[in-house]
Amino acid sequence: GNVLVFRGSFPAPPAAKAFRLYMGAVHGKIYSPQPDIEGAIKMLSDAVALDPKAFFVALELGNQYLKIGNREEALRAYGIAKENAPTSDAISELLARQIERVKNEPLEYIQPLRNPALE
Repeated sequence: GNVLVFRGSFPAPPAAKAFRLYMGAVHGKIYSPQPDIEGAIKMLSDAVALDPKAFFVALELGNQYLKIGNREEALRAYGIAKENAPTSDAISELLARQIERVKNEPLEYIQPLRNPALE
């Protein structure tokens, strides 16, 4: 029979690129011996731009903005996460409460939000 040989590469789907950025930020920048929050924010922002439907990426981006005290960007990221989170899951309600807290409370008293599906 015939054999076809392909030379080259296939472009990676945006969701795959976004997931690689997310994993790199989480494991290489956030949960590392010497965290790099600014580097994590850059990687997570790029991942959200590539795939905003991955709500857990926007949630983590909101957490990082919360850590550095950037209320507006934290609200924007949590809003993207809420918009794309499954409404049948507990995370949707948790995101709504987190958004209200970030709007109305001092940021230093607000803990980062964890996705209960990961626990």
